[in-house]
Amino acid sequence: MADIEPSITPTLTILENLEFEGVGACNDFFGSYGFISDEFLQVDQFDSTLEVCDSDARNDFEVDYF
Repeated sequence: MADIEPSITPTLTILENLEFEGVGACNDFFGSYGFISDEFLQVDQFDSTLEVCDSDARNDFEVDYF
């Protein structure tokens, strides 16, 4: 993230009910996790806004981050 200018501060907040929300480089996202076993979670639902970022570095970051 240090090579992305201006710098970004991505976030991920996971709520007690296993819903999540956050911000990547230029898009918000939200969804929910579910247990697949006592030890592992999987993404049950994921959605994000569909803005095209203003640089290839930001777009690449979001692909990897999401």
